[in-house]
Amino acid sequence: MIVFQRLFIRIVECGSYVQKEENMRTYEVASVFRHGADIYQKGLESVRGQIQKAGGTIRKEEDLGERPLAYPIQKETIARYMIFHTDLDPARVSDLENELKLETSLLRFLVILSEED
Repeated sequence: MIVFQRLFIRIVECGSYVQKEENMRTYEVASVFRHGADIYQKGLESVRGQIQKAGGTIRKEEDLGERPLAYPIQKETIARYMIFHTDLDPARVSDLENELKLETSLLRFLVILSEED
């Protein structure tokens, strides 16, 4: 038992301790991108990277296509909608939201806990 405790302490001190998968919950990241193919592709790759950087895994992506907005957002009247189904640690959700706020290709986003969880 003492050997295990020393080993555990040593692993934690080295920074290689990884949280268990059981803390992961399923979230939906609904995002509204600016109109335009090249802006959309760059933003899509950036959002995927931000989710992975936050320690999440993308289970499924739903492209809802381009739709007119109900009211102009930042002088845009048409936008592209995308929903990412992700597994993410609840402690990292605020980090992901802070990173997505800085993304210029996103007009709006919303991170919600999925009912699948």
